[in-house]
Amino acid sequence: MKTIMLAMLLMFSGCGPTVQYVGRNYTPTTNVDIFFSPNDIKREYEVMGKIDGKAYPFTDFEKIQAKIVEEAKKRGADAVIISGMGEEVINSSKNTTTTSSGEQKDQSWNSTSATVTTTNNQTLKVMRADFVKYK
Repeated sequence: MKTIMLAMLLMFSGCGPTVQYVGRNYTPTTNVDIFFSPNDIKREYEVMGKIDGKAYPFTDFEKIQAKIVEEAKKRGADAVIISGMGEEVINSSKNTTTTSSGEQKDQSWNSTSATVTTTNNQTLKVMRADFVKYK
């Protein structure tokens, strides 16, 4: 199992964050403001779209944020509102091991057994945001 996870880590180590966007597009912009609450925006605006940025767990959230801002500029957003961040399970596997031990005393057996189940989750870091266009 460790070999598989190491192989996946090496395979994806060159991969940066990816983004998925849905919404309207405008003329590209060169400056994008970053907000963490809609209440912080002091001018009128419209939400022009939504985006999810995803990356493997060894990538920091700053790289995901940079990819979101890069996409915002391409799509013509004036600002980004970061609305959430966390982890998403993309694959889960379980391994159950049962061990038994015992000894014979006279005509009977005295035995014990233990069952251990381990769960391995593969996760992605996820950041969600709204793209904003000022009015």
